[in-house]
This record gives sequence, C-alpha cells and structure tokens, in this order.
Amino acid sequence: TTLLCFFIVEKFHKNIFLVAILIFPLLNCMLLIHEGSFFMFIPMIFGFWFLKDSKKNIFGIQLIFFLIITFITYKISTLGLSTIYTYTEYYNFLVNRYFIFADDLASGRFFSIRSTAVEILYRDLFNTYDPNVLYPIFEDTIRIGFNIKWLVNNLILIILLSPVFFIIFTIYRSFFKVSDFKTKLFLITPISPIVLFIFGYDHMRWWALIFTNIFIILFRLCKEKDIYLKIILANIKRYKILYIFLILESFVIGPVKFMSTFDIIESLDFYKKFFL
Repeated sequence: TTLLCFFIVEKFHKNIFLVAILIFPLLNCMLLIHEGSFFMFIPMIFGFWFLKDSKKNIFGIQLIFFLIITFITYKISTLGLSTIYTYTEYYNFLVNRYFIFADDLASGRFFSIRSTAVEILYRDLFNTYDPNVLYPIFEDTIRIGFNIKWLVNNLILIILLSPVFFIIFTIYRSFFKVSDFKTKLFLITPISPIVLFIFGYDHMRWWALIFTNIFIILFRLCKEKDIYLKIILANIKRYKILYIFLILESFVIGPVKFMSTFDIIESLDFYKKFFL
C-alpha cells in the first residue's frame, strides 16, 4: 500500500486534489488493518508527497489532510474496541468454533492463536474495558518490553547488526551533505516506527520496520537523483568487505523472530537458563 501511494504521488503530484482522493481510501485501509500504520508508513507517504511538491499553498492542504488522518487514527484507536461480547464470551466462542488457543509460540498448531490477540480488542493505551483483561497496552509494554530479557534481546540485536547501523549512518551522512530541507525531512520519516517501542513490546518487529523503511526511501531517492545512487555505489565499493560479512552473517544468525532476537541466540542453552 505504501509503494502504491508513492506511485500515485509520483504520477499525479501536480494535481493535489487527485492525489488526496486516491490515497485517502488507501491510508484508511492501512489504519483499519492496524492503527500503528500511522507511525509505520504514513509519515513516509506524507514525506514523499512533501518532497515532490512543497509549495506554500500545497503544504497547507497537505497539513490539513495529515490532521484529518491523525483524527481518524485517534477515532479508530479509541472506538475500535469490542463492545458486543465480553472478553470471556468472545474467547470461548473462538475456542469452541475456530481456534485452538496456544500461548506457546512453539505449539506448531496451524489454527492456534494467542490469547493476547483477543485481549487487544478490550484495551486501549491506558485502560482496559473488561475485568478479565489485566493490562492496558502502555502498561503491558513497559512490563514486558522493558524487562531484563527484552533489553538484552535489543542489545544483542544492536551488537550483531552494528555493521548495518554503521553503513546506514555513513550513507545518511553523505545524503544529508547534498540534500535540501525537504529531502532531509524525507530521510527522517522512516525512523517513525521507533515511537512504537513504547506501544508494543514486540520490539523486533519495529527494528525490522525501521530498516525496511530506510532501504525503501534510499532506493526511492536514488531514482530521484543520480547523486544518491553514486553515493550508495561508492559506499558499497568502500565497505565491500563489510557488506560481504553482513551477507554471510545473515545466513548464520537467522531471521529475527516476532518476539525474540535471533534463532541461533535463542537456541543457546545458557541463554535459556539465564531467563527461564
């Protein structure tokens, strides 16, 4: 959806009303699927729109449109809670009809679902609306996402992926030297998922989003001007040993899990004994 919005902005940015009409339903679909999209992708879309057209009168319309999207996000996050059934009623309905609930991610059951997936329908950032749901989203994130285990998980990821951080830093530094204000703003927008670190304890997903977003906008800018492509090619040539190391490392450490850090780290006995 984000790439489709980029395509619409690129093709029709000279007609601001057409752009707004075309991307409005797409943005709303993103928010209805997950209101976290407001931090995941929407800043990049508006950043790209501003990059393509930043005239004063156009910026005013873009700002109003962004405020409308912000209001819709607020309404979805506060009114999108289940009210017809209680948590227990809905949980029992799903158990008896569709799913086998398994809070163990290693259960291997095809139709299993975690109980927290249902709890999310009965809590917002600071409140729960059913006595069977213990924690609001913000409190749950602080309680789980910032305990010793998850902080160590994040530290392990940062250490193992430190070459990626270094490469991104060097590319950004070079891009900023040759960029105007609106391009610098566009370069910052992929980092917006960092806000979700305090709204969801599955931090590995937010790291993955940040890097994915960064790669998207870097390649997007390469299409805008040849100077950016030359910077990346020069970076690859200068740090080619580091790039080769990262490719080999990716085969060793495995994929980032939904809740944990790396498969190879999770499988180590000392790691399990330390936290269990």
